Amino acid sequence: MSSPDFSVRISGVTKSYGNVVALNGIDLDIMSGQIFGVLGPNGSGKSTMLKIIASVLQPDDGSVHVLGMDCRTDYLKIRKHIGFVPEDSVIYESLTGEEFLSLVASVYEIGKDEFERRLEALSAAMDTRGIMSELIGNLSFGNRQKISIIAAMIHDPEILILDEPTKGLDPRSFRIFKNILTMLAEKGKTIIFSTHAMEIAEELCQSLCIIYKGEIKTEGSTSSFLKGENGRQKLEKTFLTITGETDLETVADNVGRTFQ
Repeated sequence: MSSPDFSVRISGVTKSYGNVVALNGIDLDIMSGQIFGVLGPNGSGKSTMLKIIASVLQPDDGSVHVLGMDCRTDYLKIRKHIGFVPEDSVIYESLTGEEFLSLVASVYEIGKDEFERRLEALSAAMDTRGIMSELIGNLSFGNRQKISIIAAMIHDPEILILDEPTKGLDPRSFRIFKNILTMLAEKGKTIIFSTHAMEIAEELCQSLCIIYKGEIKTEGSTSSFLKGENGRQKLEKTFLTITGETDLETVADNVGRTFQ
């Protein structure tokens, strides 16, 4: 059973898709009430790990406890306490934004007045009030992403799991979204999100891990990665060293010579 100090505890988790190993015996504890970043290149296992935490996928081996609940036996209970934005969010394109969010609210048994109050606040923040009556299928990728984010937050979950959530967001929405995440963490919520962007991890995360080829290669407080001079460069260098990408200047030079 998970300690109340931890929102998530992962022990010895493996997951494969056929012959492809997505997660190879990972162990990870995520403290409650913080923003936790998951960094890694494409295909590293980030999305698989987040889907398992969200109880969308089951691990092949190992254990995962979320808010003290076992993801194998309590997955329906876990989902009530989680908001999840997958990397490729699929939402009902034949509904309007408001219809879809109303459907989400009914699933979580949110009262009409409370739903309208939350929807107004989130729509104003994410700048979606002018598109709520449009069919989701007619919206741009960025606006669909905003609808997905609102859907994940509308029921006030204890844990928010976000897989590359900032893709497609305009600068205003991006800045407000980061402020909202910080506010939620200050209120005791746990935010877990994946990103490729070092600057986002540096600015927002209290802790982070780097995952590569299905294994957690390093983890710790963000401040520990940023100690000393050139903190961001140090974090970036750590990431590139772990993922085997240390000779990027040569790669760029080769491209430059090709087009001379």
